[in-house]
Amino acid sequence: MDDLVAFLRARLDEDEKLARDVIAEREEYPQGPRRHTTRYPFPARNARALHDGIHGPERVLREVEAKRRIVEGCVESLEREARRDYVTEGGDNDSAVLARFTLRMLALPYADHPEYRDEWKP
Repeated sequence: MDDLVAFLRARLDEDEKLARDVIAEREEYPQGPRRHTTRYPFPARNARALHDGIHGPERVLREVEAKRRIVEGCVESLEREARRDYVTEGGDNDSAVLARFTLRMLALPYADHPEYRDEWKP
């Protein structure tokens, strides 16, 4: 399996685990940890709702599932090209080019990870 695909799958597994850990902690401590009060320019509950809506664990889980489906779709497209190196080789048809670009773009948010390779940059 291509290293980029393995890298992406591992990162998505980590993201899923973190989101599930947050959900489990929320269930164990439904009131949440004790927080320091902070002045917001708008009601704190709106800030919290906005943050949870964008970064909440449920959304993270949905994004992980969507990204896994995208990765698998790219892999299927590239496997039809009968190539092994998804990053540097493959057919020159539009679907292969798009699949390689998509995999690189999905990996880009993890560019600070120690296993990320510069050759994966789009």
